[in-house]
Amino acid sequence: MPAAILDSPSPHPLASGLRMACFDIDGTIVDQRHQVSERTAECFGLLKAKNVRIGIASGRPLFGVHSLLRDYGFDGPCSLFAGALLVDPKDQTTLYECCFSPEQARAIVSVCSEHSLYYELYTKDAFYIDVAEQTYTDIHEEYLSARPRRLASMSDVLSETLYKGLIIIPREEQVPVTQALSQALPDCSIGCSPGAAHPEIMFVNITSARRSRRDTFAALIAHLGIEAEQVLAFGDGETDIEFLGSAGIGVAMGQSVARVKDAAGYVTGSVQEDGVALAIHHIFGVP
Repeated sequence: MPAAILDSPSPHPLASGLRMACFDIDGTIVDQRHQVSERTAECFGLLKAKNVRIGIASGRPLFGVHSLLRDYGFDGPCSLFAGALLVDPKDQTTLYECCFSPEQARAIVSVCSEHSLYYELYTKDAFYIDVAEQTYTDIHEEYLSARPRRLASMSDVLSETLYKGLIIIPREEQVPVTQALSQALPDCSIGCSPGAAHPEIMFVNITSARRSRRDTFAALIAHLGIEAEQVLAFGDGETDIEFLGSAGIGVAMGQSVARVKDAAGYVTGSVQEDGVALAIHHIFGVP
């Protein structure tokens, strides 16, 4: 088990060299009310004052983070679509991407249809469904402030550049569904993240496995011209594991499952306990 962040030295030995901080969104900086706490927001300013750039590392799409980028001044490269796209938040230029091949996209549609799963497919600027499922579309609108476009057939979008597939399922179905997906989609990465405001559901992210999220992390530090030990990362879901394990200081949120905590160097409090703020104050030795 990783150590509690409050049991580590304060300030942390790597604190003075940190130049980039990566934050997951839901369940990390955004709580069950879809809000960023005042203490967490203050930490963004603290990091900038210490010459540390701040960026997002989330399963969310680019169009689902615009308000956060604007309101909190994220100025570092942002990893989106569960690592399938790395963008510069200033002008939203692509720094790295890993899209589905046409064969992968068709396989996702086939397996989701076969198992009658609610699923969404994402381009850079929109997302799509082919069923009328009011409950899940309403829930997802809470997170993304956007609604999916309904198609008569998903084949209408398979010629587009697709970054991610997303399945929403009841939490108790996580194990059988992810096992079935892993068997049916061997060249895809499957990662689960709990619904921060809806603990009864699970978001299952599907991305191409032709490259890994470690490649996304490598592209991030190469773009900035820094080393892995100069990165601080926070997260709570399976899609955060490789960033947590690659960063010099990886911190899992208190509500994370064991697999996520094991990938991180440290564990902090939950999002409801302002775990990000607790960790950042401790890492930098700030009261």
